[in-house]
Amino acid sequence: MKKGDKVIVILVSLTLIVSVVAGFMTRQSYYDDTDFDKAVENIDSFDVELEPISLFPEDPFLGALGKQYGREDINNFSELQDKSDLIVKVIPAYDRKVLLQTILSRVKVLDVYKGKDIIAGDNIYVYEPCSILYKKKNMVTYGVFRSSYTSYDGYILMRKGKEYILFLKKLEAPEGYRYRGKEKMTYVLTSMTFGKYPVQAYGHTEVIDEDRVNSFIADKTIKFAEIKDMDLIAIRMETLKKYNEIREQLIAQDMIEPKAKTRYANFLWLA
Repeated sequence: MKKGDKVIVILVSLTLIVSVVAGFMTRQSYYDDTDFDKAVENIDSFDVELEPISLFPEDPFLGALGKQYGREDINNFSELQDKSDLIVKVIPAYDRKVLLQTILSRVKVLDVYKGKDIIAGDNIYVYEPCSILYKKKNMVTYGVFRSSYTSYDGYILMRKGKEYILFLKKLEAPEGYRYRGKEKMTYVLTSMTFGKYPVQAYGHTEVIDEDRVNSFIADKTIKFAEIKDMDLIAIRMETLKKYNEIREQLIAQDMIEPKAKTRYANFLWLA
């Protein structure tokens, strides 16, 4: 073999070795990015970020999210009913996935108040308008990495073992499109703010200081542990009032417990 050929063979061999090693290292750094249970293992310590989508409908990014995950303008309970394709009582199942800018959750239907083709005992899928960012095993990061829970329009994750009333719309699709698989049973909230009500709600009104909202200062950030038991993170007083009025209508119709009280985080800076 000529000297030049030997050099070429050596270079090709080295390239192959480097490629194999790099591929192995890359494969080792992969993680199950959709695993909900892994994502929420330490969620109590995650920073909470708020994206008030309904306040910025013209923003290209937030506007697109709002259109995708439910940003109907709701003024009262009647409008919420009319604009919903499905109204159900549900309990979250264990089949939940972390997707891009949302959580896809399977829920078991306990009762149906409006809607066709769905009965008690069925399982449906719901896109929850929130996202989780967390550091995974072997994940390479640069600078300061903050594990976070992002709430769109004040939405808070459904909790295991808790029952909820959901106001839902069918997953939108282009005209003529045929739903496939579980798409037929997949929904979004009619309203990210007013589309979910715990059947057994929690306690008191809580005020969180303005300078803690989306703060990057370690001792001022809102942690998920502080909001996980709340029904809603409201950012305007009128939102609190409207949410409470709809809740009272649900109580009057025996859809949620009469002694339930909504627990709010009231951000006075937008009140």
